[in-house]
Amino acid sequence: MLFFHLRYNYQFMAKNSQFLQKNSSLLNIYGYHSVKAALKNDKRRKKRLILNPTSAENYYDEFKGKIKEIIIISQKEFKNKYSKDENTQGIVLQAFDLKELTLKEILKNSSKNKESILLLLDQVNDPHNIGAIMRSAALFNCLSIIISENNSPEMNSTIIKSASGAAEIVSLIKVPNISRCINELKKNDYWIIGLDSEADKTLDKFDIPKKSVFVLGSEHSGLRELTKKNCDYKISIKNKQYKYFEIDSLNVSNAASIALYEYNKKYNIDY
Repeated sequence: MLFFHLRYNYQFMAKNSQFLQKNSSLLNIYGYHSVKAALKNDKRRKKRLILNPTSAENYYDEFKGKIKEIIIISQKEFKNKYSKDENTQGIVLQAFDLKELTLKEILKNSSKNKESILLLLDQVNDPHNIGAIMRSAALFNCLSIIISENNSPEMNSTIIKSASGAAEIVSLIKVPNISRCINELKKNDYWIIGLDSEADKTLDKFDIPKKSVFVLGSEHSGLRELTKKNCDYKISIKNKQYKYFEIDSLNVSNAASIALYEYNKKYNIDY
């Protein structure tokens, strides 16, 4: 039965390769976990699933009832079209972006909860790091990440692949101005906590407020000075000092994971 689909879809592709190329506005979602999560998400509109023969053998039966259009193309064509920059695992879902939420919507929903945790990324622009942060955020019940609309990448295939399914759960909230956003968060009873490797106070000794926003800076320069000034607290993650060297900072996604873990541990949130 699978052989029939393989043969049929090779013929389909030969006749419709130009049609596929014209749909460049579609977002390509790569990899098993990301595609599986996207197919389960009723809020995401899906167009078609594209497989190579190997992934078709492994996953065709699993996916065939979840999307109307499945196309199987040769290994060579798949590699030429989709595998230049990403580890696709031979799976590509062509879909549309999710509806973007606003800061106002997030604040309205959070006001109903006693405990609420958010992340704010200050000029973090590496898509792999953003995706990894989304993955940790999903694990630790942080469902909104605030980013600058001017200095952050658009939602793209790399972010979604790195998030490994979390992009279907965690929202990226774009704001035009980080300082004004922080002021708005403060008006809604959030405490702004900047993660700063140079801060004297450490996370393990810090009494994290119930409504908190952890602010993380760029991979190279950390928090900007204006952002630091707007934080209620600046804390560091306790580091290990060795005889010959010192690890003075963590990757931004690792720092986010540790901060979220400490918050969840303090408030006994089930995750």
